[in-house]
Amino acid sequence: MRTLIANSEQLLSNLREQLAQVTNSHNNPLQQSQAALPVCIEHIRQLRKQLKTFRNIPKDQEIYFFKHIKPRFVCEFYFNAMVYRLHYAWPMGDIKKQQIYLEEKLHQINQFFETNHHFYFYYRTNSTHLDSTFFVRGQQDVEPSPEHLICGTDPAFYTPRDLMMAELLANYQFQDYLQDQLHQLLPSQMPASKGSKDPVLVWSESKSAFMELIYGLHLSRAFNGGKCDIKTIVAVMSKTFGVELRNIYDYIYHIKMRKLEPTKFTDKMKSCLLQNFSEQLDLPDSAAAPQ
Repeated sequence: MRTLIANSEQLLSNLREQLAQVTNSHNNPLQQSQAALPVCIEHIRQLRKQLKTFRNIPKDQEIYFFKHIKPRFVCEFYFNAMVYRLHYAWPMGDIKKQQIYLEEKLHQINQFFETNHHFYFYYRTNSTHLDSTFFVRGQQDVEPSPEHLICGTDPAFYTPRDLMMAELLANYQFQDYLQDQLHQLLPSQMPASKGSKDPVLVWSESKSAFMELIYGLHLSRAFNGGKCDIKTIVAVMSKTFGVELRNIYDYIYHIKMRKLEPTKFTDKMKSCLLQNFSEQLDLPDSAAAPQ
């Protein structure tokens, strides 16, 4: 059974690598998301085929597969479908009209969380007491839906809540995406002192990366000898870089729940630093010396 989990994780890694290639091969989000959808569908079908090769899967590992593995594949499909629809219907006109459009999309996500607040709470609290009902096949409340068309209606590939889990994850990701779009649309909301000629620093990474940086600084006791709560750090850094963070503990929870890349942004910074150090070491002494 470990082979199923390991193979599934490898398949997910392959999916994300291909999605990264799709992003690099197209110039705008509409083209990127459109090209990503068939890639997602193909990997979901491969996952289904892979699952069929295993028989008599222990219940605890079946739960793990349908709670933590499959939803991440379907989440990528949902997210890219959301991005495609967002940019396909993007309004022409002034910035205010576009701002209203994005805020309406954010409101729809909030409505989704409110409508599904019981399952949302179950997810946020990392509960497990209903896993046998939610993530085991053969239950009675799996209703056919358009999402089943992604990879057929095989009951061996569905549980009552694995699609809901994927939709929840996708909405979290899409919420972050929408907030970044708003941030790019309204740069004038960046804080700047009147009359100041100093350049404004604009955070250009994702909000998840921003929160990962803040959380790392907090845990490493980088401010005030560690005598500083995380809300204060978030407030100061958010004001400095003009990033609006809501529900910071949701961001922290998602960071902790990452499986393949738990410290994605930290690893990226480390890689960039090491690459720069290596390049500097290869330069002649006169060129590498600080000015």
